[in-house]
Amino acid sequence: MSPPGRVDALAAALTHATAGALTITLDRADGPAAALPTAPDAHGLTELELVGADHPGIVHAITAILLKHGANIWEFESECVAAPMTGAPLFKAKAQIALPESGRLAALGDDLEAIASDLMVELRISNR
Repeated sequence: MSPPGRVDALAAALTHATAGALTITLDRADGPAAALPTAPDAHGLTELELVGADHPGIVHAITAILLKHGANIWEFESECVAAPMTGAPLFKAKAQIALPESGRLAALGDDLEAIASDLMVELRISNR
């Protein structure tokens, strides 16, 4: 099967796999490779780190805000570890994101800080 045929088959399979709370969005990226997005250099990335008590919904809430601000996630790592004193599950995440405009960093930071207490997480945002 040719690559375009394989892409269409994959898109059809993913579209039919959507069920319940899972939503899959596909956008075609046809065209020359030069037209596709490339990773910004390290100085164009913003680093986001968070730590807090593990519970469902942390990643969903954070990524919803990133989406609202048009952020592109270039790297994302997360882990769940035991808290040093209590042994309770502790969620840690680190992301490298690119914003469409540098002026959006302050607004993104404000929105993330606004939900940090609700999520019971500590956030650190730094522009590299």
